[in-house]
Amino acid sequence: MFNWIKISRIYKGKVTQTHKFPWIAHIRFHTSLESKINISCAGTLVDNYHIVTAAHCLFGPNANFYQPENVQVYLGILDKYRDVKKYLAVERYIYDGRYVPSSPMDYDIAILRLKTPVQFSDTVYPICIPSSDDQIYRRLTVAGWGYFDLSRTLSAVLREVDVDFIPKSTCNQMKYAYYAKYAIRKSNLPSYYGYNVPPVHENHICALDTSTDGGTCRGDSGGPLMFKNPQNGRWYLIGVVSGGWIQCGEESGVPDLYTSISSYRSMILQTAYGVCVRPY
Repeated sequence: MFNWIKISRIYKGKVTQTHKFPWIAHIRFHTSLESKINISCAGTLVDNYHIVTAAHCLFGPNANFYQPENVQVYLGILDKYRDVKKYLAVERYIYDGRYVPSSPMDYDIAILRLKTPVQFSDTVYPICIPSSDDQIYRRLTVAGWGYFDLSRTLSAVLREVDVDFIPKSTCNQMKYAYYAKYAIRKSNLPSYYGYNVPPVHENHICALDTSTDGGTCRGDSGGPLMFKNPQNGRWYLIGVVSGGWIQCGEESGVPDLYTSISSYRSMILQTAYGVCVRPY
């Protein structure tokens, strides 16, 4: 059993140019479609049927499971209130069988299969995933609709921030230096959830803008951590927003945690047959 605390945002970033990231999905999880209260997360389109997001988004307070029929997926939007029109329905979930809500940042990845295929356009199409792990990352980009300043207000528009890749050994040193208490990045959760993370999991990527402490916060769960190859201009999905320091945005110097896509490449390929897999 675990305690719940208040969390999540793209902090110290900027508003994203319209349709810059045409693969980003805004996802709403309801206890029922009649319910006005929902948990919101982000996700990433990887082919015409599948969205990659965080496994912890599938569970509400007290580990209640959100049924697929009560999930709404929106693509091609900048403003999550004004641009929302028709949503896409979800048929089922696929996620790592080792995932448990009591350790919500371990094995924290899920794939949503849509009921109907996405029609690709100039404003909606999938991101690629790397076919190998031979790229040395330095600067990455994360985007979402989460908190963006200390007012603890969820952003209406998609925002992005560039972050530095941090090796696991350095990440652990930075984390313990601040006795960091971590929290997942979902929206609309009670205000008392947080717990101590042991040495970062083998499936984690650590990142933070080390010059500004910019990164993720409440409402950014499930969103993409992305790398843009400067040689060919192509974007790749590198990680999925999982969690970070409980007081995100308060200049802690504590890195955020992302689930590494490289650890789940085979799962994605076995599930999403049309996924864009490209070398760097």
